Amino acid sequence: MSDELGRAAAVLRDAREVAIACHVNPDADALGSSLGLAHHLTARGATVIVGFPNEPLEMPGWSAALPVDDLVVPVEAFPSSPAVMVTCDCAAFDRLGSLGASADAAGELIWIDHHRSNDGLGTIPLIDPAASSTCEMVFRLIGEMGGEMPDHIPAHWMTYFIVPSTDAMWP
Repeated sequence: MSDELGRAAAVLRDAREVAIACHVNPDADALGSSLGLAHHLTARGATVIVGFPNEPLEMPGWSAALPVDDLVVPVEAFPSSPAVMVTCDCAAFDRLGSLGASADAAGELIWIDHHRSNDGLGTIPLIDPAASSTCEMVFRLIGEMGGEMPDHIPAHWMTYFIVPSTDAMWP
């Protein structure tokens, strides 16, 4: 995975615009890793948006304490063919729902996940079943990219440890 980690870091260091997607009904790992990476890239000067395929867009109640800013956009505002797209915590392509078309059309697709069942998709697959979470993998990726980490990023990752990962969080 070290070659892919280096490639992903290089692509993201140079990217001016990045679209990040996580799975439908995101849990703390999916949304926390997406927002943590988004804030790091924004601090580096990139324009970043985050999306997940729930329609209508409704943030999970537990995410109210997270610094979300204006990063999260509804499906219709997600780019249809991003130059660089990252997926966080999607074990299978169908978990992207309506954002799957954007993944298919992306110029570069960085697929970050820790699930053993992952299909290994993307032009740069960062799949590590030994990782505890996608948040851990994004932390490693940010370390590989270098640069300062904004103070509020750890709040995104802490949600992984304090919010249960269950579909029971969604009505």
